[in-house]
Amino acid sequence: MQKLILLLAFLLPLTSTNGQENLATRIKELAEQIRSVKIEEKEALKAEIEGINARLESNEISTQKANELKEQAAEESAARIEEKVEALEEEIENLVEKTVEGALENIEEDKKVYDEESGELKLKLKPKKEKKIKGEARTTSQFVFGIGFNTLINDLDLSTIDNDKFQISNARFYEFGGTYKTRVFAKTNFLHIKYGLSLRINNVRPNDNQYFVKSGDVTALMEDPREYSKDAYFRTAQWVVPVYFEFDFTKPKKQDDVIKFKTQKTFRFGVGGYAGLNSKTRQVLNFQEDKIKYEVNARGNFNVNTFVYGLGAYVGYKDFSIYGKLDFNDLFDEGSLAYNNLSLGVRWDWN
Repeated sequence: MQKLILLLAFLLPLTSTNGQENLATRIKELAEQIRSVKIEEKEALKAEIEGINARLESNEISTQKANELKEQAAEESAARIEEKVEALEEEIENLVEKTVEGALENIEEDKKVYDEESGELKLKLKPKKEKKIKGEARTTSQFVFGIGFNTLINDLDLSTIDNDKFQISNARFYEFGGTYKTRVFAKTNFLHIKYGLSLRINNVRPNDNQYFVKSGDVTALMEDPREYSKDAYFRTAQWVVPVYFEFDFTKPKKQDDVIKFKTQKTFRFGVGGYAGLNSKTRQVLNFQEDKIKYEVNARGNFNVNTFVYGLGAYVGYKDFSIYGKLDFNDLFDEGSLAYNNLSLGVRWDWN
Protein backbone atom coordinates (compact mmCIF):
# COMPACT_ATOMS: atom_id res chain seq x y z
CA MET A 1 0.00 0.00 0.00
CA GLN A 2 2.83 2.42 0.87
CA LYS A 3 4.57 1.66 -2.44
CA LEU A 4 1.39 2.59 -4.34
CA ILE A 5 1.13 5.92 -2.56
CA LEU A 6 4.84 6.67 -3.22
CA LEU A 7 4.36 5.86 -6.90
CA LEU A 8 1.35 8.16 -6.99
CA ALA A 9 3.37 11.00 -5.41
CA PHE A 10 5.96 10.55 -8.17
CA LEU A 11 3.35 10.63 -10.95
CA LEU A 12 1.24 13.53 -9.69
CA PRO A 13 3.53 16.25 -11.16
CA LEU A 14 2.98 14.72 -14.62
CA THR A 15 -0.81 15.18 -14.47
CA SER A 16 -2.91 18.35 -14.81
CA THR A 17 -3.48 20.63 -11.82
CA ASN A 18 -7.20 19.77 -11.59
CA GLY A 19 -6.37 16.09 -11.87
CA GLN A 20 -3.87 16.39 -9.04
CA GLU A 21 -6.37 18.10 -6.74
CA ASN A 22 -9.18 15.60 -7.46
CA LEU A 23 -6.92 12.59 -7.10
CA ALA A 24 -5.27 13.84 -3.92
CA THR A 25 -8.69 14.55 -2.37
CA ARG A 26 -10.00 11.08 -3.17
CA ILE A 27 -6.84 9.37 -1.89
CA LYS A 28 -7.11 11.33 1.34
CA GLU A 29 -10.76 10.27 1.73
CA LEU A 30 -9.92 6.59 1.16
CA ALA A 31 -6.98 6.73 3.59
CA GLU A 32 -9.26 8.28 6.23
CA GLN A 33 -11.83 5.50 5.68
CA ILE A 34 -9.11 2.85 6.17
CA ARG A 35 -8.06 4.53 9.41
CA SER A 36 -11.66 4.72 10.64
CA VAL A 37 -12.24 1.02 9.91
CA LYS A 38 -9.24 0.06 12.01
CA ILE A 39 -10.24 2.36 14.90
CA GLU A 40 -13.86 1.11 14.93
CA GLU A 41 -12.83 -2.55 14.87
CA LYS A 42 -10.27 -1.94 17.60
CA GLU A 43 -12.91 -0.35 19.85
CA ALA A 44 -15.40 -3.16 19.09
CA LEU A 45 -12.80 -5.80 19.94
CA LYS A 46 -11.93 -3.99 23.16
CA ALA A 47 -15.62 -3.97 24.20
CA GLU A 48 -16.02 -7.66 23.37
CA ILE A 49 -12.91 -8.54 25.42
CA GLU A 50 -14.26 -6.57 28.38
CA GLY A 51 -17.53 -8.53 28.13
CA ILE A 52 -15.63 -11.84 28.18
CA ASN A 53 -13.61 -10.67 31.23
CA ALA A 54 -16.85 -9.77 33.02
CA ARG A 55 -18.25 -13.25 32.40
CA LEU A 56 -14.97 -14.73 33.71
CA GLU A 57 -15.08 -12.66 36.91
CA SER A 58 -18.67 -13.74 37.58
CA ASN A 59 -17.59 -17.42 37.18
CA GLU A 60 -19.95 -17.79 34.26
CA ILE A 61 -17.11 -19.26 32.15
CA SER A 62 -13.71 -20.84 32.91
CA THR A 63 -10.30 -19.24 32.24
CA GLN A 64 -9.68 -21.66 29.39
CA LYS A 65 -13.05 -20.82 27.81
CA ALA A 66 -12.36 -17.09 28.21
CA ASN A 67 -9.02 -17.41 26.41
CA GLU A 68 -10.67 -19.34 23.57
CA LEU A 69 -13.37 -16.67 23.20
CA LYS A 70 -10.77 -13.87 23.19
CA GLU A 71 -8.73 -15.63 20.50
CA GLN A 72 -11.87 -16.20 18.40
CA ALA A 73 -12.90 -12.55 18.79
CA ALA A 74 -9.46 -11.33 17.71
CA GLU A 75 -9.47 -13.55 14.61
CA GLU A 76 -12.96 -12.43 13.59
CA SER A 77 -12.01 -8.76 14.07
CA ALA A 78 -8.87 -9.18 11.93
CA ALA A 79 -10.93 -10.85 9.20
CA ARG A 80 -13.46 -7.97 9.16
CA ILE A 81 -10.64 -5.39 8.95
CA GLU A 82 -9.02 -7.26 6.08
CA GLU A 83 -12.31 -7.53 4.17
CA LYS A 84 -13.20 -3.84 4.53
CA VAL A 85 -9.68 -2.47 3.94
CA GLU A 86 -9.12 -4.71 0.91
CA ALA A 87 -12.00 -3.05 -0.95
CA LEU A 88 -10.68 0.43 -0.20
CA GLU A 89 -7.12 -0.49 -1.25
CA GLU A 90 -8.45 -1.93 -4.49
CA GLU A 91 -10.02 1.41 -5.30
CA ILE A 92 -6.69 3.18 -4.64
CA GLU A 93 -4.92 0.70 -6.94
CA ASN A 94 -7.40 1.49 -9.70
CA LEU A 95 -6.77 5.20 -9.24
CA VAL A 96 -3.01 4.63 -9.46
CA GLU A 97 -3.41 2.56 -12.64
CA LYS A 98 -5.47 5.30 -14.29
CA THR A 99 -2.94 7.92 -13.18
CA VAL A 100 -0.07 5.96 -14.76
CA GLU A 101 -1.93 5.65 -18.08
CA GLY A 102 -2.86 9.33 -18.09
CA ALA A 103 0.70 10.44 -17.21
CA LEU A 104 2.20 8.47 -20.10
CA GLU A 105 -0.34 9.96 -22.55
CA ASN A 106 0.44 13.52 -21.42
CA ILE A 107 4.20 13.53 -22.03
CA GLU A 108 5.10 16.87 -23.54
CA GLU A 109 5.70 16.84 -27.28
CA ASP A 110 9.14 18.44 -27.01
CA LYS A 111 10.23 15.57 -24.82
CA LYS A 112 9.36 12.93 -27.42
CA VAL A 113 12.02 11.35 -29.59
CA TYR A 114 11.20 9.03 -32.53
CA ASP A 115 13.49 6.39 -33.97
CA GLU A 116 14.31 7.46 -37.54
CA GLU A 117 14.12 3.91 -38.95
CA SER A 118 11.26 2.28 -37.03
CA GLY A 119 9.29 5.42 -36.15
CA GLU A 120 8.84 4.12 -32.58
CA LEU A 121 8.51 6.60 -29.75
CA LYS A 122 11.46 6.88 -27.36
CA LEU A 123 11.69 8.82 -24.12
CA LYS A 124 14.26 11.61 -24.12
CA LEU A 125 16.49 10.94 -21.12
CA LYS A 126 18.59 13.60 -19.48
CA PRO A 127 22.33 12.88 -19.63
CA LYS A 128 23.77 11.49 -16.41
CA LYS A 129 25.54 14.14 -14.40
CA GLU A 130 29.25 13.65 -13.90
CA LYS A 131 30.07 12.83 -10.30
CA LYS A 132 31.76 15.71 -8.55
CA ILE A 133 35.23 14.81 -7.31
CA LYS A 134 36.04 16.29 -3.91
CA GLY A 135 39.67 17.01 -3.18
CA GLU A 136 41.51 17.64 0.07
CA ALA A 137 43.17 20.81 1.27
CA ARG A 138 46.93 21.06 1.00
CA THR A 139 47.17 20.61 4.78
CA THR A 140 45.08 17.95 6.51
CA SER A 141 44.87 16.71 10.10
CA GLN A 142 44.94 13.20 11.59
CA PHE A 143 44.32 11.48 14.91
CA VAL A 144 47.09 8.96 15.68
CA PHE A 145 46.90 5.82 17.82
CA GLY A 146 49.75 3.32 18.13
CA ILE A 147 50.25 0.11 20.10
CA GLY A 148 52.85 -2.65 20.14
CA PHE A 149 55.82 -4.29 21.86
CA ASN A 150 58.41 -2.40 23.86
CA THR A 151 61.84 -3.32 25.24
CA LEU A 152 65.31 -1.97 26.03
CA ILE A 153 68.55 -2.57 24.12
CA ASN A 154 72.12 -1.90 25.21
CA ASP A 155 73.87 1.16 23.81
CA LEU A 156 71.90 1.24 20.48
CA ASP A 157 73.03 -2.33 19.71
CA LEU A 158 70.08 -4.10 18.04
CA SER A 159 71.73 -7.51 18.59
CA THR A 160 71.00 -7.17 22.33
CA ILE A 161 67.25 -7.25 21.77
CA ASP A 162 67.19 -10.94 22.82
CA ASN A 163 69.52 -10.65 25.82
CA ASP A 164 66.89 -12.25 28.12
CA LYS A 165 66.99 -9.28 30.52
CA PHE A 166 63.67 -7.86 29.36
CA GLN A 167 60.42 -9.33 28.13
CA ILE A 168 59.11 -8.40 24.71
CA SER A 169 55.75 -10.10 24.24
CA ASN A 170 54.39 -8.91 27.59
CA ALA A 171 55.62 -5.31 27.46
CA ARG A 172 53.63 -2.67 25.60
CA PHE A 173 53.91 0.84 24.26
CA TYR A 174 50.99 3.17 23.52
CA GLU A 175 50.85 6.38 21.55
CA PHE A 176 48.07 8.97 21.31
CA GLY A 177 48.47 12.07 19.24
CA GLY A 178 47.36 14.56 16.65
CA THR A 179 49.24 15.52 13.51
CA TYR A 180 49.07 17.84 10.53
CA LYS A 181 50.25 16.81 7.09
CA THR A 182 51.19 19.33 4.39
CA ARG A 183 51.73 18.51 0.71
CA VAL A 184 55.17 19.82 -0.30
CA PHE A 185 54.70 20.27 -4.05
CA ALA A 186 51.79 21.99 -5.79
CA LYS A 187 51.32 19.47 -8.61
CA THR A 188 52.28 16.13 -7.09
CA ASN A 189 50.94 14.17 -4.15
CA PHE A 190 54.13 12.22 -3.54
CA LEU A 191 55.78 14.02 -0.62
CA HIS A 192 54.28 15.44 2.56
CA ILE A 193 55.69 16.82 5.81
CA LYS A 194 53.90 15.36 8.84
CA TYR A 195 54.20 17.03 12.24
CA GLY A 196 52.28 17.18 15.52
CA LEU A 197 52.23 16.26 19.20
CA SER A 198 52.05 12.80 20.82
CA LEU A 199 51.81 11.26 24.27
CA ARG A 200 53.83 8.03 24.44
CA ILE A 201 53.71 5.49 27.24
CA ASN A 202 56.56 2.95 27.25
CA ASN A 203 56.46 -0.11 29.53
CA VAL A 204 59.49 -2.29 30.28
CA ARG A 205 59.28 -5.65 32.08
CA PRO A 206 62.54 -7.08 33.44
CA ASN A 207 62.87 -10.87 33.72
CA ASP A 208 63.92 -13.07 36.67
CA ASN A 209 62.62 -11.00 39.62
CA GLN A 210 64.73 -8.02 38.56
CA TYR A 211 63.85 -4.37 39.08
CA PHE A 212 65.50 -0.96 38.76
CA VAL A 213 67.26 0.42 41.84
CA LYS A 214 68.43 4.01 42.19
CA SER A 215 71.60 4.60 44.18
CA GLY A 216 72.55 8.28 44.08
CA ASP A 217 73.24 9.24 40.47
CA VAL A 218 73.29 5.64 39.27
CA THR A 219 70.33 3.44 38.36
CA ALA A 220 70.99 -0.28 37.92
CA LEU A 221 69.06 -3.47 37.33
CA MET A 222 69.14 -5.78 40.37
CA GLU A 223 67.58 -9.07 41.37
CA ASP A 224 64.97 -8.95 44.14
CA PRO A 225 65.09 -11.81 46.71
CA ARG A 226 61.38 -11.44 47.30
CA GLU A 227 58.95 -13.70 45.42
CA TYR A 228 57.17 -11.71 42.73
CA SER A 229 53.52 -12.58 42.06
CA LYS A 230 53.74 -10.55 38.83
CA ASP A 231 56.70 -9.36 36.81
CA ALA A 232 57.75 -5.84 37.71
CA TYR A 233 57.17 -3.13 35.15
CA PHE A 234 58.90 0.20 34.63
CA ARG A 235 56.89 2.92 32.87
CA THR A 236 57.84 6.24 31.33
CA ALA A 237 55.45 8.81 29.84
CA GLN A 238 56.74 11.18 27.18
CA TRP A 239 55.45 14.22 25.32
CA VAL A 240 57.15 14.39 21.94
CA VAL A 241 56.93 16.40 18.72
CA PRO A 242 57.31 14.05 15.72
CA VAL A 243 58.33 15.25 12.25
CA TYR A 244 58.12 12.80 9.34
CA PHE A 245 58.60 12.87 5.59
CA GLU A 246 55.62 10.89 4.28
CA PHE A 247 55.51 9.44 0.77
CA ASP A 248 51.95 8.82 -0.43
CA PHE A 249 51.25 6.86 -3.63
CA THR A 250 47.63 8.00 -4.00
CA LYS A 251 47.24 9.35 -7.53
CA PRO A 252 45.47 12.70 -8.01
CA LYS A 253 42.44 12.99 -10.29
CA LYS A 254 41.68 15.67 -12.85
CA GLN A 255 38.24 17.20 -13.46
CA ASP A 256 37.40 20.33 -15.45
CA ASP A 257 41.13 20.98 -15.89
CA VAL A 258 41.51 21.08 -12.09
CA ILE A 259 43.70 18.55 -10.24
CA LYS A 260 42.02 17.08 -7.15
CA PHE A 261 44.31 15.64 -4.45
CA LYS A 262 43.47 12.99 -1.88
CA THR A 263 45.70 11.15 0.59
CA GLN A 264 45.82 7.78 2.35
CA LYS A 265 43.88 5.91 -0.33
CA THR A 266 46.68 3.44 -1.13
CA PHE A 267 50.24 2.58 0.00
CA ARG A 268 52.36 5.08 1.90
CA PHE A 269 55.43 5.19 4.14
CA GLY A 270 57.07 7.73 6.39
CA VAL A 271 60.47 8.28 7.99
CA GLY A 272 61.61 10.96 10.39
CA GLY A 273 62.43 11.83 13.95
CA TYR A 274 61.04 13.22 17.17
CA ALA A 275 62.08 15.16 20.24
CA GLY A 276 60.42 15.87 23.54
CA LEU A 277 60.38 15.46 27.31
CA ASN A 278 59.91 12.64 29.80
CA SER A 279 57.04 13.73 32.04
CA LYS A 280 56.45 10.85 34.48
CA THR A 281 58.22 7.70 35.64
CA ARG A 282 57.06 4.92 37.90
CA GLN A 283 57.85 1.33 38.82
CA VAL A 284 55.32 -1.21 40.10
CA LEU A 285 56.33 -4.30 42.10
CA ASN A 286 54.01 -7.12 43.17
CA PHE A 287 55.41 -9.61 45.70
CA GLN A 288 54.41 -11.82 48.59
CA GLU A 289 55.87 -12.08 52.11
CA ASP A 290 54.52 -14.24 54.93
CA LYS A 291 51.48 -15.05 52.79
CA ILE A 292 50.69 -11.35 52.44
CA LYS A 293 50.53 -9.80 48.97
CA TYR A 294 52.05 -6.36 48.46
CA GLU A 295 51.97 -3.87 45.61
CA VAL A 296 54.60 -1.14 45.65
CA ASN A 297 53.95 1.78 43.32
CA ALA A 298 57.07 3.95 43.25
CA ARG A 299 57.13 7.32 41.48
CA GLY A 300 60.16 9.51 40.91
CA ASN A 301 62.82 10.42 38.40
CA PHE A 302 64.92 7.22 38.79
CA ASN A 303 67.68 9.29 37.08
CA VAL A 304 65.67 9.11 33.85
CA ASN A 305 66.87 11.55 31.19
CA THR A 306 64.61 14.57 30.84
CA PHE A 307 65.09 14.96 27.10
CA VAL A 308 63.94 12.39 24.53
CA TYR A 309 64.89 12.16 20.86
CA GLY A 310 65.07 9.44 18.25
CA LEU A 311 64.03 8.08 14.87
CA GLY A 312 60.79 6.51 13.70
CA ALA A 313 59.37 4.96 10.54
CA TYR A 314 56.14 3.38 9.31
CA VAL A 315 54.84 1.68 6.18
CA GLY A 316 51.27 0.78 5.44
CA TYR A 317 48.08 0.94 3.44
CA LYS A 318 45.42 3.62 3.82
CA ASP A 319 45.01 4.50 7.55
CA PHE A 320 46.84 1.41 8.89
CA SER A 321 50.63 0.93 9.04
CA ILE A 322 53.42 -1.05 10.71
CA TYR A 323 55.40 1.24 12.97
CA GLY A 324 58.76 1.33 14.74
CA LYS A 325 60.67 3.87 16.84
CA LEU A 326 64.04 3.97 18.62
CA ASP A 327 65.11 6.46 21.29
CA PHE A 328 68.65 7.65 20.61
CA ASN A 329 68.96 9.13 24.08
CA ASP A 330 69.99 6.87 26.96
CA LEU A 331 67.06 6.05 29.21
CA PHE A 332 69.10 6.93 32.34
CA ASP A 333 71.63 9.67 33.05
CA GLU A 334 75.34 9.20 32.49
CA GLY A 335 76.87 6.73 34.94
CA SER A 336 74.02 4.22 34.64
CA LEU A 337 73.84 1.44 32.07
CA ALA A 338 73.25 2.75 28.54
CA TYR A 339 69.75 1.48 27.76
CA ASN A 340 67.73 2.70 24.77
CA ASN A 341 64.00 2.26 24.33
CA LEU A 342 62.88 0.28 21.24
CA SER A 343 59.26 -0.12 20.09
CA LEU A 344 57.66 -2.07 17.25
CA GLY A 345 53.94 -2.28 16.55
CA VAL A 346 51.10 -0.84 14.50
CA ARG A 347 49.46 2.55 14.20
CA TRP A 348 46.39 4.17 12.73
CA ASP A 349 46.37 7.68 11.24
CA TRP A 350 42.71 8.62 10.83
CA ASN A 351 42.58 11.39 8.24
